Amino acid sequence: MAKYAYETARSNFTRQKYLYVRHLAPSQNYEIAFSQYKSAEAQLAIAKLGYDNSIILAPINGTITAKYFDVGEMCAPGVPIYNLVDLHKIKVIVGGLEYDLAKIKNKNISIRIPSINKYFVGTIKSIGVKADPRTKTFPVEIVFNNPNNLVKAGMIAEVTIPINYYANAIVIRLDYVIDKGPEQYVYTVKNGKAKLTSVVLGAREKNQVLVLKGLKPGDEIITEGQKIIDDGEEVEIER
Repeated sequence: MAKYAYETARSNFTRQKYLYVRHLAPSQNYEIAFSQYKSAEAQLAIAKLGYDNSIILAPINGTITAKYFDVGEMCAPGVPIYNLVDLHKIKVIVGGLEYDLAKIKNKNISIRIPSINKYFVGTIKSIGVKADPRTKTFPVEIVFNNPNNLVKAGMIAEVTIPINYYANAIVIRLDYVIDKGPEQYVYTVKNGKAKLTSVVLGAREKNQVLVLKGLKPGDEIITEGQKIIDDGEEVEIER
């Protein structure tokens, strides 16, 4: 309709201009035709803008997971009409303790998705600058590639973020350790006898513990019966 009105006004203006310059029509007709032409031109621009704005283009490639309106329904500006998810890259947000933030390394972030029993390697995209008031942790955003869209939005992820790296680390089972008050010991074997050896322990992961001091590579430790033997008791090693 706006385009038809514009074409009509332009044709009338062209005719009136032709007559006016040849003094075959009064200037008033020319001015009215010019005004109508400019008004129709403005209305056409408004109509075109409205048409262009009626075409909705997704900002990303993805999969529609929810539709909030059907064809023909009225939608107010700013109201979402679709929920679009890009599964090529997955974002995981975990909480980081304030004491660990400076130690977090942006490499080899291991992500496991239990429901499909698959492992992925991600990188840290950002670390939040404000702690969650409820958990007192800082949001750490991790992204990883999702080939073949195996991971779906909302799946539970298990994330392992390296905090410290130890060269030639010695890790033993926690149940090998004997607690004696504030100190910890393990039984090692020296010259065929049990030797109560003081150890300094570090980070723990489930039933594994890092030994910072007290043991060196190649030391033999007693792994069974260590709670019922005495220091200096002769032992027999079964291999």
